[in-house]
Amino acid sequence: MLEVMPRKLLPRLGALALVVASVSCREVAEPVPVAAVAPVEAVAPVEAAPAPLYSPFVVQMTSELPFDVISFKDVGMSVDPSARHLVYEEVAESLSIALAADSDLPMSSAVHYSSHMTDAAAHLACGAEHIYVDMWTPAGSERWGYSLWSGCSEEERFAHREVEREGHADIDALTRDIAVALRRAVSTGCFQRRC
Repeated sequence: MLEVMPRKLLPRLGALALVVASVSCREVAEPVPVAAVAPVEAVAPVEAAPAPLYSPFVVQMTSELPFDVISFKDVGMSVDPSARHLVYEEVAESLSIALAADSDLPMSSAVHYSSHMTDAAAHLACGAEHIYVDMWTPAGSERWGYSLWSGCSEEERFAHREVEREGHADIDALTRDIAVALRRAVSTGCFQRRC
């Protein structure tokens, strides 16, 4: 078979044989005993964030303001599913009362139920004289968190805060703080992150 191969190939085969011989003659490192290898701990799969839930309760403003409607989105409130509907209603009612409570800048409103608002598609318009409230409970804390949006872009988030709860189920601290942030935005005319 070597007689059939072209003469140019023979020197290359000889060089290849030398490389293979030199690799096989090298000392082979001792294998690591299996007991010396640290066991690999199982990693728990990362759970996907739950889809946000939209409250069917909205605050409809009845006074002259730059916005007409306030809607609520649960982005991690850690509320028992059996009590969720009641908590959403309580948030809307409590905010309506807190908005009316300030004698310097009273904002009159009424709470309405709209099953249409529980659909994420109802929140795609962005803006349109609408305030969006995202609410959550930070993991392992006794706090409420919220952010206020005048639209859908990060620049339209004009408040992002966490407040201490006054009781395990008490949401008045949350809604009072939201009312203060809304009054500040109305008085300054700033419904953006930077003004």
